[in-house]
Amino acid sequence: MEYYARIYGLKDERKSRIGELLEGTGLSDRAGEPVSRWSRGMKRTLAFIRALLHGPEILFLDEPTLGLDPIGARRVREVLKEVAEGGSTIFLTTHNLKEAESLCSRVGVLHRGRLLAVGAPQEISGGCRVKICCEEVDGRVSSALCGLPFVSEVEVRGGELRVWLNEASRVPDLVKFLVDAGVRIYEVGAEGSLEEAFVDLVKGAEEV
Repeated sequence: MEYYARIYGLKDERKSRIGELLEGTGLSDRAGEPVSRWSRGMKRTLAFIRALLHGPEILFLDEPTLGLDPIGARRVREVLKEVAEGGSTIFLTTHNLKEAESLCSRVGVLHRGRLLAVGAPQEISGGCRVKICCEEVDGRVSSALCGLPFVSEVEVRGGELRVWLNEASRVPDLVKFLVDAGVRIYEVGAEGSLEEAFVDLVKGAEEV
């Protein structure tokens, strides 16, 4: 890491930057060991943080969490979020669609060299659909739901309520509205994932 830091021209901030990245990915306690003794996942993590040393404005990553254990993968995702929040642009290729959904502001779906769709994850997956198991909702409440500015569609089937939201961040507002309206809620879950949209897009492309 010291060697690559010198190549990147890092001087005064070199040691602090290396320490920060090693700590953020859980490798700080292994810093004095020969890398040849490390696992494949640890070596991949090291290659990842090496690419971050100089604070690049644009970063290209190919399956950055492939081969990592769940804890290591989570740490890498947390570092990626921090880097993106710092203003860097990250191009990420991944087969992990849940990862893409949680990390990316824009997603492109590629299949056999064709770009099938581009947009925000919610745009591609058809927005945020919330399934709520509750006591039966009367017509007054369902009509009021349809009038909320962040709700685009409502479907009621007895004690099962499906609501399409314009933004996933409005789920707490939806739940609060129902509770304030006197609806007893038993379960809340999200539907309409990027993975489902990907499968539909690929099937559609293969049928053409």
